[in-house]
Amino acid sequence: MPINSKISSVRKAARFGACGDRLLRQLLAEFPEWVVVRTGRGHVRLTSPSGRHVFIPGTPGDWRTLHNARAQMRRADGGDPK
Repeated sequence: MPINSKISSVRKAARFGACGDRLLRQLLAEFPEWVVVRTGRGHVRLTSPSGRHVFIPGTPGDWRTLHNARAQMRRADGGDPK
């Protein structure tokens, strides 16, 4: 699936501001095989190909939320030893 089609679905799945939208696109570019889904309560669930999940709020209050999500995604993929 091309990244551009994922971005439009991400905009429907998440209500990020301009900074968050850009960072979420960067996450998808870095982890293109991950699946993005909005949960029933408005959070965003990122699912790895191995089946591990990372949850982030649908309306993050702070720019660090997505940076922390990137770190969690790296750990879920086994790329970060922390």
